[in-house]
Amino acid sequence: MFCENCGAKLADNSKFCQRCGAPVRQEDNVPGQGNSGSYSVPPQAPAKKKIKKWPFILAAIILIAAACIIGGILIFQNKNEKNNFAEYLASGQRYLEEMDYEKAEDAYLKAVEIDPKQAEPYLKLADIYVAQNNYEKAEEILKKGSEETDSSEITERYSLYEYTEDVLIPGEGECKEGEYICEYTDGVSIPYLENAESLEGVLTSRIRDFDGDGSEELLVLVLKNEEAGLNYIDYPDDYTCNKVYLRMYERENGEIALKDEILGIYPVLGAGDNEEAGIFLKENSGKTYICGSSHNLIVGGATPSSLMYSFVITYDGNTFTKLAGYDEPVIGTDFYGDPDAEKMADLLDSIGLEGMTSYMRDSYMMIFDFSTDEYDEMLMFVTGENDGSGDQTAYYDNLFEGNTIPELLGKVVFTLQLSWDESGDE
Repeated sequence: MFCENCGAKLADNSKFCQRCGAPVRQEDNVPGQGNSGSYSVPPQAPAKKKIKKWPFILAAIILIAAACIIGGILIFQNKNEKNNFAEYLASGQRYLEEMDYEKAEDAYLKAVEIDPKQAEPYLKLADIYVAQNNYEKAEEILKKGSEETDSSEITERYSLYEYTEDVLIPGEGECKEGEYICEYTDGVSIPYLENAESLEGVLTSRIRDFDGDGSEELLVLVLKNEEAGLNYIDYPDDYTCNKVYLRMYERENGEIALKDEILGIYPVLGAGDNEEAGIFLKENSGKTYICGSSHNLIVGGATPSSLMYSFVITYDGNTFTKLAGYDEPVIGTDFYGDPDAEKMADLLDSIGLEGMTSYMRDSYMMIFDFSTDEYDEMLMFVTGENDGSGDQTAYYDNLFEGNTIPELLGKVVFTLQLSWDESGDE
């Protein structure tokens, strides 16, 4: 017998259910139940609890609403960022036209932060750095732009910066700054100094707008050794020396093209007991002047003499133009009244090199006094000095007796400098 209320099994003649306390209905003479006075209720499974659906519906509604809100926020932010990006580009262009480079740089950098995949801010930043002659920062921003964007214009422009390292140096070699030692050898009548034959290849390079057309060019200084030159009486017919050439490269039709090459200075790194040579850039009235000179003091003969060469060059977009300078090295002891020196002094004065102008007019020697430090950027600088290991007195005693002994002159130590620490070097 089972409880009608909860289905629990009941003891015979029970009046109340031991589980739920419900009264047990008593019925007499129910067929099949004997004389117990009650009947049997088949067992029933416990009643299932109804699952409430409304919490799930509410959660779904909340999730949908949240997704809509987030989507709306993202759309708003994206639209807002696009507006800010355009505003930064516009303000950057305005500051650039006003030549307020600091504010223009700040605006374009903020545009890059908003959308680093857009090419225009990188290109404008490169323009700013070129206008400030900060070519290292121009190279850095173009490199970043080439990595972040798919812009062919950035890639093409950055290729000019990579050309020296990727093409010229692997193909022609590279000259390393440092010290080089040269020794004396027998000449026709007196000993002469052998040049540093271990040097050849790219010395250094610079990128800037040399011709003022708004586009950058690549200036490369290349040293060639074993070059013929110096047909003087004391030098053998097969004498060779080191010469520095200037090359100008530009982008044309997606390629880097050599536009022109001109001889810079010679001889360098091996010609005299004392040497000072350099090439530098000077800007004046929107034009870039490339200037250089070499001066060797030769003391191997009875009377010390100077061997000089110098130039001032500009680039017009197609070719180099030599404004002043010697056609070939000049050797001598007295240069008083040299009209070429006067002409170059006038040119130096007109481009703001007053210190070098005074030196040239006082000495009549068409070489630069680099210690005046009036140039904008030094590209290369060479100094050479006898190491004092020889015996000058013994050398001249033998020379006057008709004997030349090159070993008595000692050796000359040359220093090639191609880089400068702006905080320390002068």
